[in-house]
Amino acid sequence: MELFSNREIAILILVAGIMGYALTKEDFRRSLRALVRSAVAGPLVNIYAAMAFYLAGILYVLNAVGLWDLSQLKPTIIWTFSIALISALRANKIFDDPSYFKRAVEDNLKLIIVLEFILGFYTFPLWGELVLVPVSTFLGSMAIFSEGKDEYQPTKKVFDTLLFLLGVFVIGFAGYKLWVGFEEFATFQTL
Repeated sequence: MELFSNREIAILILVAGIMGYALTKEDFRRSLRALVRSAVAGPLVNIYAAMAFYLAGILYVLNAVGLWDLSQLKPTIIWTFSIALISALRANKIFDDPSYFKRAVEDNLKLIIVLEFILGFYTFPLWGELVLVPVSTFLGSMAIFSEGKDEYQPTKKVFDTLLFLLGVFVIGFAGYKLWVGFEEFATFQTL
């Protein structure tokens, strides 16, 4: 199993380039310092610490029963800094929403998550990902920008259609790879 997929490498290259350029701007550096100061404020540090203890305990138990090992470190880190962190920072809504836990479980069990996992499992060659990531980002940004503005509705339809076709292509590619290489996908490590 490779450490980084081509999609992840492409995203890292693009983000590094954008960040390198952005760091040449004084306004961006000033905003970044303020963001970092906000992110390490006292109450948030307590949330991070509680999350770290919880994660360490869960990983210890999963490792003890043979369901987790170091080969799953990368997805664990990605999960921690995406889904887990966002869920922890939304925890204050538990008191306001009586169906918070039900909705959280439903969100984590939706079919889209399985589809996203399969799409993330099969990636294009690096050159393809270097094209696919910015093109899909551009199309999505333009579709969102044109949303809700009557004068841009014809343009929005074009961008939505292009996004749909791109999605069908990516899903078709992943479906094909899954069909011809199911034994590579159906392993204990993937589970």
